[in-house]
Amino acid sequence: MPFYKWMIQYHLHEETVLGTVARFIAQTSHFFSRARSYHKSRRILESLEPSCELCAAFDQAWNEFRKFQLESLDA
Repeated sequence: MPFYKWMIQYHLHEETVLGTVARFIAQTSHFFSRARSYHKSRRILESLEPSCELCAAFDQAWNEFRKFQLESLDA
């Protein structure tokens, strides 16, 4: 499952920092839906949000996404 889909499926309606990132990603889906790597996604975020207020939350989300991927492999 790609990061974009994981964020929308699991975090879109949360009232957390991950939910905030998920809503930002959903609002700019035409950029994020095709990004497959951390670096590509992070560059997109930085270009859309120059102050990068969401960068720390994005990094947290990506780390949780990686854990999800690893747990899915173990299942």
